[in-house]
Amino acid sequence: MRDPAALWPRDPPHAPNRPRPGPSSAAGLAASLGFVREDSPVWAALIAYLVVANLVSFTLFGLDKSRARADRRRIRERTLLVSALVSGSVGAWLGMSAFRHKTAKRSFQVRMVLVTVIDAVLAAVVALLALR
Repeated sequence: MRDPAALWPRDPPHAPNRPRPGPSSAAGLAASLGFVREDSPVWAALIAYLVVANLVSFTLFGLDKSRARADRRRIRERTLLVSALVSGSVGAWLGMSAFRHKTAKRSFQVRMVLVTVIDAVLAAVVALLALR
């Protein structure tokens, strides 16, 4: 019978003082699925960028809605769309839904769908290049 301690090394060779990322973190989930190496600093930076980009998009939609209610100077639609295009489309859609902003304007919604498709294609290209 094998020694169970031999199956689980106490000090992993990749990072002796750090716990391995588990499936509870996005990087750990991607690593466990085999998409990236679990110790990749690029992956952590990419996740941080996506979180910040989506928070900025979400915040811009909320800020524009509050400015619209107060009859103050608004954020340009182009700015809202560009914030969605630079990988903030999830935050933009959540902002539209949470603040009920730009939901009745059909032309904006069509442009948001186009921006989301472009964002998804760009994300797929980046992912394919990263997996090479």
